[in-house]
Amino acid sequence: MKIFTYLGVVLFLGAMLIQGSCKPKEKLNKSDDICVPILIDANFMDKNGVGKNVMVQGASIKGDCLTLEVAHGGGCPTRDDKYTLVWDKKILKSMPPQVILKLHLDSEDNCKAMVRRTLTYDIAALQEANPRGQVMVRIRNYDGRLSYEFGQDN
Repeated sequence: MKIFTYLGVVLFLGAMLIQGSCKPKEKLNKSDDICVPILIDANFMDKNGVGKNVMVQGASIKGDCLTLEVAHGGGCPTRDDKYTLVWDKKILKSMPPQVILKLHLDSEDNCKAMVRRTLTYDIAALQEANPRGQVMVRIRNYDGRLSYEFGQDN
């Protein structure tokens, strides 16, 4: 009878240890599931420098959300990188109008690993660049152009 009691306790403790060690994977970026607003500030880059070098490897627009696939050096586990997508409110004269966005990374992470993130931004503020429903979006240091279409018909 004592064997069954000990066996039950051991099984119970083993199950508790296993359950406690299975934590959900931590998200790489707190904004992965959140479409955060862009910063509208004509002087941001002047005040904050150019920030750490970030490579934009891919970009897409779905609805009012711009998704960026980015990579940069770093990777120290104790660092918390802060990404800011900035629009200086300048509108390039073309048809449709174009805007240039700048991705700023505020980080003092000097580790050598390659960090990859997926960032999402709410770009609805860009609608003021063209009331007709389309703006071409360019991202500094990224070759592609994206068509942001909005309005009742889109």
